[in-house]
Amino acid sequence: MKKTSTQFCPMFNLGAIPMKFLVFVSALGFAMPSGAEQTRTSPIRDVEESPAYSKVGPLNAIVIENISGAPYVVYLHGYGGTGADAYADLQPEIDKNKFLKQFNWIFPDSPRGGWFDISAVLDGAGTPDTKRWQGTLTPTRGLLRKMIDSAKLNSRNVIWAGFSQGAIAAVDYVLHSKVPPRGLIVNSGIFFSSTDWKRKNNNLVGVPFFMSHDKNDQILPFEEAKNLERLLLQNGMIGQMKTHSKDHTVPHGFLPGVLQGILENQHSFKAKNCKGIFLTGL
Repeated sequence: MKKTSTQFCPMFNLGAIPMKFLVFVSALGFAMPSGAEQTRTSPIRDVEESPAYSKVGPLNAIVIENISGAPYVVYLHGYGGTGADAYADLQPEIDKNKFLKQFNWIFPDSPRGGWFDISAVLDGAGTPDTKRWQGTLTPTRGLLRKMIDSAKLNSRNVIWAGFSQGAIAAVDYVLHSKVPPRGLIVNSGIFFSSTDWKRKNNNLVGVPFFMSHDKNDQILPFEEAKNLERLLLQNGMIGQMKTHSKDHTVPHGFLPGVLQGILENQHSFKAKNCKGIFLTGL
């Protein structure tokens, strides 16, 4: 396969905003997007114009099947969003790029508007409870596993991806994988201090990943994104994080280069520019 050239968004020298665990955990579940973030750079289709939902195991999902046997990209939406929201935001890019039509896509709905219960992370006094955090994503992992099994997908041919809370759920699923996935894409995701995450998974050695984050992200701090990047590298995964300048968003035009890099199992990725698109919710 022909290799693509690399073109990265510039690395900014802005310092990461220090935040305590409680602040960004609360923001993850309850903060509303700023006014600037509410302006979408991609059109959102009406629900009736979106592809029909299918029942995939226990979850409702928009499924775009282009080529039999091609890799599947499973993209998990942010808090309060839906699979239709994630599809609508990425659909203009998917439609206009022939390379992206070489992939199959699944945009599932979380069963309750979020991939995990943020309140379960905190104890009665509002402080982090690591044991409760370890269990809050367990049901989600089970639902995603049943979805993959129901669709009879080869786990080695699945690229897990997500935005914000969806990115955290995707990371959690991959960290517990007994079979290595094809790759991992993390848009504005962060690390949580959990012994369940710190266990090394030798199945992930050599699996490519890509992360994007704004150094000045007001919702989920860049310092915790760096900790997540470090964790993935410690598990033997291959990749790195690139920054953009649109706060808590997904970088525009990132998919073709990132997916090309994942297919080639490379450490380098291409992003055409540093514009952002906003995905509903956190």
